[in-house]
This record gives sequence, C-alpha cells and structure tokens, in this order.
Amino acid sequence: MKDRKSSNPKNGESSSALSVENGSPGKVADLNQILKEGLKVSEIMAMHGDLGNNPALGSFFDVYGVAEEEPEETYPSQSKLMKALELNPAMIAILGRWGHFEFVNPKFTETTGYALEEIKDQDTSVLSGVIESKGAEEFARALQKGRVWRGEMKQVRKCGEEYSFSGSLMPLEDSYGFITGFILSGQDISPFRKTENKLQQALEEKNVLLAELHHRVKNNLAIVSGLMQLQAFNENSRLLQNRLLTS
Repeated sequence: MKDRKSSNPKNGESSSALSVENGSPGKVADLNQILKEGLKVSEIMAMHGDLGNNPALGSFFDVYGVAEEEPEETYPSQSKLMKALELNPAMIAILGRWGHFEFVNPKFTETTGYALEEIKDQDTSVLSGVIESKGAEEFARALQKGRVWRGEMKQVRKCGEEYSFSGSLMPLEDSYGFITGFILSGQDISPFRKTENKLQQALEEKNVLLAELHHRVKNNLAIVSGLMQLQAFNENSRLLQNRLLTS
C-alpha cells in the first residue's frame, strides 16, 4: 500500500470539515476517521459505497494517496519451482528447442548416471546409443516437429546397461506461440518389465505343463480302451462283450 500523503485537501480546506453522504440518510463518511483507522479502499467501498466516483470528495484518493492493496502473487516463485523439480520422484529434463539438455533433476542423474555437466548442450541421442526402436523414432519426430510425445523406448545408462523408459515430451511455447524448448519427464520401468517377463514366462511354462499332462492322460486312456477291446474280443459272453465295448 502506498504511503498516505500528509497534505491537506484541495482549496485549503481542513480534513475535519470534509464529509460526504453516501446516499443513505444518517450515514456520513468522516475522512479523518478513514485516515486515522487506515482503512483500505475495499473497506471504504463496503461501508460508504463508491466514494472514488463521488464528486463531493474532490478526488479523495488522489489527495490522500489511498491505494487498493496489491493482489497476491498468483504464481510460485522461481526458487519454489526449482525445488519442486529437484524433489520430484520422476526423471525430469528441460531441453532446448532442438533437443539439447539445459537442466536435469537428481532423479534423472540417479537413473541414467549422467550429471548435467556431462551432457549439457548435448542432444538426447546420448541416451539412445545405437538402439533403434519404434518408440525412439516417434520421439525423434516429435522433437523435430515440436509435438507432444507419450510412449516407451529403450535407453542406455552411462554404464552401458539398457533400461526401459516410459514418459512424455511436452513442448514449451512463448507468448507468441513459438516453441522455445521441451520438458521431458518419465521413469525407469525396467523393474516392471522384468516382472512382466517373469510372469509371462511362468504362464507359458504352465501352458506347456497342462498340454503335456493332457497328452499323457489321453495316451493312458487310449491304452486302457485298447486293452478293454482286446478283452471283449476274447469273451464268449455277448453280455460281457457289450459292456466292455461300451465302457
């Protein structure tokens, strides 16, 4: 809030002599009281109506320097945003317009083994190596054309170990709509893929076991059926033959 001016109202009138009706009988706005209590513009309006547009005040707000309180900051500070990026459990990297690294958070370094100083101003190919996949091709096209990408692709850690990356690429635009960079975020899903592969392998082994069990039972039943037919042919009793053949 601006400091209130100590000067008196225009035309040499004393502030104690200034008062104005707000349109309701019996209610008078005492300017001395307003200044003494340090009321804000919003509070004055609530009690006495739109005083700023009342000609009887003689530009009250200009004379006394009363200003409305400044609105609170609607966006978090840069330090808070940076802290949020650093503490985020996901891998986050900020890329330039053509895909070169400008920032990576600690989780990114922990997963890939690369610190920002090692890959700064390098493009994302440092993470893909010689691996070719459909996901990597789609990612490269999205980066080149400035489009959103969501998917999965194979990447390589600094130690040479491959891992599965699942995430998204979001373009950043300036006030004119021009793309100035990208945010790459995601996570290492290698543990999930390993678990999935183990479950798939166990399911395949179970299917093989069931097929083998079915085959063996079927063969044993065929042997029993053949023996019963042989026994039926050796029986002289028509009744026993019918029972053996129909069993």
